Amino acid sequence: MEIPDEIMLRSIREWSPRDQTASQFYAEFIRPGETCFDIGANRGNRTKVFKMLGARVIAVEPQCGCAALLRSAFSGDSSVTVVESACGDSRGRAQLRIATYDTISSLSADWISAVTAAGRFGDAEWNEVADVAVTTLDSLIRTYGDPVFIKIDVEGSEVNVLRGLTRPVRCLSFEFTPECMGAAEECIRYLTTLGVQHFNLSAGESMQLTYPEWLKPEQIVERLLTYEGDAIFFGDVYARLDGCGSSA
Repeated sequence: MEIPDEIMLRSIREWSPRDQTASQFYAEFIRPGETCFDIGANRGNRTKVFKMLGARVIAVEPQCGCAALLRSAFSGDSSVTVVESACGDSRGRAQLRIATYDTISSLSADWISAVTAAGRFGDAEWNEVADVAVTTLDSLIRTYGDPVFIKIDVEGSEVNVLRGLTRPVRCLSFEFTPECMGAAEECIRYLTTLGVQHFNLSAGESMQLTYPEWLKPEQIVERLLTYEGDAIFFGDVYARLDGCGSSA
């Protein structure tokens, strides 16, 4: 995917019913004129939703082909900034394992081993390696300002991404898979050290919060662990400071 083709560009530029559902969901967290970070932007399926909500979007993506696609799709659009980088707990360089499907390329050897053993992604392989830049959430905040929402989808590196954040933001989400529930618990524990006390789940790509009330850290961990090893259960944890967001 070195040169973005028209089919890929069209998938970003067109607005689908799925995009509309996502925009209605994220409108609970993002208002026009606010800044949000899309960490692990991939091909921009969330970036375009945040942009349509009127947000200023910082799309962070380490894969050169995906970053090129994003730059082409949002060329001339001052509301979207593409940062070709991974995100972690410190700035530097890292080895990104490139997958058969670009949506599951990862910095985490442990995550790759776990999902491979579980057969989550069928015949996917991670046979290529790319040396990529790594930034941190703190660095992005210093450069682009405070985000009201951060979406983190980094295939197993969520803990490291969050460790690069040393003060809370209003709302954020991070992906979890049942093979690595311990990592999700570690993310939650870290967020509590930043003062975050309100959590919820969104299963799969449902674009709905699972629980009508936001849960305390120990409650969300308990709920997550009941799904540990359940191969069909995955999704995102949502975390917020008091007074942000709404119930399902």
